Amino acid sequence: EQLHDILEGEAAQKEDAENNKDKSDFVPLHEMLKKGKKEQPAKKKFKDCAFSFPAFSIMADASRAVHPLYHGKSSVWKDEENKTYYLTLSKPESSSSMIHICSMLNEFGKKEFYNPARKEYFKEHFTLLISSNAVEKLSKI
Repeated sequence: EQLHDILEGEAAQKEDAENNKDKSDFVPLHEMLKKGKKEQPAKKKFKDCAFSFPAFSIMADASRAVHPLYHGKSSVWKDEENKTYYLTLSKPESSSSMIHICSMLNEFGKKEFYNPARKEYFKEHFTLLISSNAVEKLSKI
């Protein structure tokens, strides 16, 4: 009977220790969520955008409209199959007027989905017409 009491006592102590361990490891959900947010790496924003135009002349008109505001990198691509022109822009780090520029370009063309994979698609399937300073060059036409 003493052995039974000893074993029961040890089992109870072990159970208490596990319960206390569980309590000491317990972290409230709101604290876990805070930790989770801090530990997640920041997502990198893709800084380029693209607009499509049904005609080269419309794209030139759009470039003339935004040229006074936009001074970043830009290029022009042509989809030979669909006869569509694409103006790609790299968003400058300090440009607070980028929203205004995009709004202006939307009046002439259509904002397209553009990410690193799409950029590679352009390189594979479209013809590069103007590789740099496209907005500036088109504004002079």
